[in-house]
Formats: sequence, C-alpha cells, structure tokens
Amino acid sequence: MIKSKLQKLFAVACLTAISFQSQAVDTQTNSITVIFPTLEQAQPEITKLNEKITAIEAHYEKEIADTAKQINQRYSAELNALNELLKNERQDESESPAEFKARQESRRSEVISQRDLELAKLDASKAADAEVAPLKARIKALTEHEYVVGVEGIETELGTYNTDKHQITIKLRSKFSALGLKLTGTIPLQAEEAQLFLKQWQAGLIKPEAMAKLNGELDELALVNAADNTRRVELKKTFYSPANLKALPPATLNNLFQTGKSFKDCLSCPDLVVIPAGSFDMGTNNGAADEKPVHRVSIKQPFALGKTEITQGEWKAIMGNSPSYFKNCGDTCPVEQVSWNDAKEFIQKLNVKTGRKYRLPSEAEWEYACRAGDPQEYCGGDKVDSLAWYYNNGGGLPHSAAQKQANAWGLFDMSGNVWEWVEDGYHDDYRGAPVDGSAWQGNAAQRVIRGGAWNLIHELVRTTTRSAGAPVLRDYYYGFRVARTLP
Repeated sequence: MIKSKLQKLFAVACLTAISFQSQAVDTQTNSITVIFPTLEQAQPEITKLNEKITAIEAHYEKEIADTAKQINQRYSAELNALNELLKNERQDESESPAEFKARQESRRSEVISQRDLELAKLDASKAADAEVAPLKARIKALTEHEYVVGVEGIETELGTYNTDKHQITIKLRSKFSALGLKLTGTIPLQAEEAQLFLKQWQAGLIKPEAMAKLNGELDELALVNAADNTRRVELKKTFYSPANLKALPPATLNNLFQTGKSFKDCLSCPDLVVIPAGSFDMGTNNGAADEKPVHRVSIKQPFALGKTEITQGEWKAIMGNSPSYFKNCGDTCPVEQVSWNDAKEFIQKLNVKTGRKYRLPSEAEWEYACRAGDPQEYCGGDKVDSLAWYYNNGGGLPHSAAQKQANAWGLFDMSGNVWEWVEDGYHDDYRGAPVDGSAWQGNAAQRVIRGGAWNLIHELVRTTTRSAGAPVLRDYYYGFRVARTLP
C-alpha cells in the first residue's frame, strides 16, 4: 500500500551496499560465508549500519506521515459530506427523536472507525522490518563475534631470562583503542627451554594472539608458537604451556581457573561453570549391578560444564531448527529428541562458531560434577522434589531449565528433566574403568546416558543411576549438556 518504486530502490541500494561488506559466496559450494572485519573496524561498521537503519525507518516514517495526512483529509471530506446529507435527512415515523439521533451518530461512527482502522495499520517500524532485518542481523553477528587480534594489534617487548626465577618477563600493549590491553607478565621456562624460546622469538615464530569481544573484553591472551603450533595461555599474568599446566597441583589449577566461575563464549552460547580438579569415589555398592564396584577417580585438570542442559533456544541458535517434541515448552526448556550423534554434530558446529574445544563430558566427569564434592542421593542433596523434575512432580513433560535448586557448584537439573548423553560407551559394570576421569570407550553400539528424566520414578534420577542407548536413538526424554576443555 505504501511501498513506492522509490522506496524499493532505496531499500535495495542499502541492502546491496551492506551485503557486499558482510558476505561472500563460495562459487564451488554456492554457500554463503560471513565475513567479519577486524576488532578495530567492527564498531565503525555498526555505527554505519545503525545510520542506515535510521535512514530507512525515517524514510518510512515520512511516507507513513504523508499517507496518514491523506487518510485524514479523505475521511474529513467524507464526514463533511455525510454531515450535509444528515442535515437533510428526515426522522422515520417509526423511530423516536432519540433513536433518530442515535442512528445518525452510528453512521458517523462507522466512518470514523474505518478511518481509525486505516490509521492503525500504519506502523513505520513494522513497514521497515523487511529492509532493516538483514542490517540488524549483521549488527547482532558483529556483537557476538569473538575477534582474533594478532601482531597487527598488539605490541610486545620481551625481557631477558632470569636464571634465578626461571622466567622471562614480557610486556604487551594494544595498538588500538578497541582492545584495552596493557599487561606485564611472565613466561616460566627452564634454561634449555629458554634458549630455544629466545631463538624462536628472534626468528618471528612466536606471536601474540588475543581473542576478544567487541567491548574490548579479553576472552583469552596467548603466545602462539608457529614452530610446533602450541599456545602459551595467560592466566593471572603468567603464560602457561600445556606442559606447565599438567605439572601444577590441583589446588593451584583450581585457583587459576576460578572454580565455580560462570561464563559463556558468545551471547547465544551455553552458560558454563568451571569445575575444579579433584578426586571422588564413583559408583555405589547399594545400587544396580552396573553401578558397581565403587572406585576412586582423580580428575587432574579443571574443566567447564554447562550450567544447564542445552536448551531449545541454544540448539536453534547453532542448528537453525528444533527437533523437540515439546516445542511449546519454549526456548528455555531443554532440547530433547536428540541422539548421541545429534549432540556430537551440535558440538562440532559450536566449536566452529567459537574456536573452542567443546565436547560431551565423560561419565566420570558427569558424576563428579553431579556430586559436587558430596556423596548425596541426588545431584545437589537428598530431597528429590527440590532438585529434580521427575514422575511425581513433572506433570508428564519437561520444564524450563534452572527452576529447581542448583547443586553446590551451581549446576541445575543434573537429576531429572531429561536424560543426558555422555561420551562413554556402555559397560555392564565399572570393572576396568579409567581412574583418571577420561571417557571409557569400547562399546560404540551403546552410549551412556545419565541423570534420569521427567517421566521416571525417583530411584532412577539418583546420582549413580546409569542407562544407555544406541547413538542414533532419539526420544522425547533424551537431551545433553556440554563440557569444555580449559583453557
């Protein structure tokens, strides 16, 4: 109704201009690859995008204002004509003066209602939606993106090797304002390591790399060695190699990774909680045969685990669809009807999106996180109704995440709601199970699920309850939560 040829040309011009900035087409696969600018260029692009949105919306607002004026003028003329007509109209013999007056007012009201209905349909923001949607999507992508900043954005100054402290001092400072980086750190090195490191540094093989958000917040700062493709990651002003971290005691590692800290890698990514390194007794001698024997497991490295099961909203953000049977439950409910294979595909795409190392937790990691340092009946305590959605209180369906009480490490719904796939193949008992917390492979035909679900009695949502399914199996009580390797 209000879209003129001029409008269409204006909108197409704006969209064409931005599409060349944000996308490239791979002619081999006919797929679209999103192109991101540098961190320094992202905010100016967002400013330009907002200016385009404002211009498009202003264009619609002006045209709608003109259209509204025309509507008012047309109906004003129509009302004037009606009033003249009503002046000469005579009262019907069968109606009273009051009824005659009411009938005339009704005719005027009909015209006014028609006018108001036409005016109500004029909404500048809705009219502009189609044109501004790609621009807003681009802004969202720019805001969520994690930018990699290398030597083009970071200045470095390397000190000499301190033989007493076995370390080198390094200073790093950002070259542009979009990254608020100014750090003096240390690199722990033994004497022989230091000699090799300095040679590689002088050869230009070791370079700084920061992973940061648009607000300048650092997600990771590292020194990348092109000679062997290793990374030394900065934790509390010290750059640790993987070998350094493996040599540290659990207490030191837990302090470095801030046990219990909640974080997420992008706006649409799952919330994660840092789980500390530690040891626990896995299984029980009072349960089913596959929960025995009790065995000591030591998890030597902290890791991150999803605060909740993956929700329908988080699934859609990565996969673009919803496999759930209970779609009406909404985006905050756990995704279900996903197989072990589906979970692995989700994780693969999440890793591509974030550049991180997401995975399914091992069964040992799952039970360790569920217990949270306490051998309780359920994941977080002994009172099942306060902790879990199960047969007695679930009402025959899953529920939004994080409505029940969390366990001591801030994890929700580890008992009940939906079953959770883990990495391990299923075994009939724990004889021969790994004692280091790693996933126990072997039986690829059956994968372990833990935690129970909304349709099960309380005995089946216990801390140690185990079950299994084929990796292709989907049902409306199968879901999962993700783990992430740190750093």
